[in-house]
Amino acid sequence: MKPAQDLHRLSKMPDGTIRHDARGKSDGRGSYVCKDAACIAKAVKSKGFERSFKQKVPNELIENLELGVQN
Repeated sequence: MKPAQDLHRLSKMPDGTIRHDARGKSDGRGSYVCKDAACIAKAVKSKGFERSFKQKVPNELIENLELGVQN
């Protein structure tokens, strides 16, 4: 368990698009992952995002999360 400020939140919007929710307040189904490159890689490998959203998460979104970790 970590505070929400230490996590990335992805949201599946009502129209079916998935996006990074920087504020953590968007409507829709949310999924959290820690801001660590290893955590993101584990979520992708275990298909955790796909299970949460019942659809594939765009590679660009995953790459942006990883780049955010490196900066």
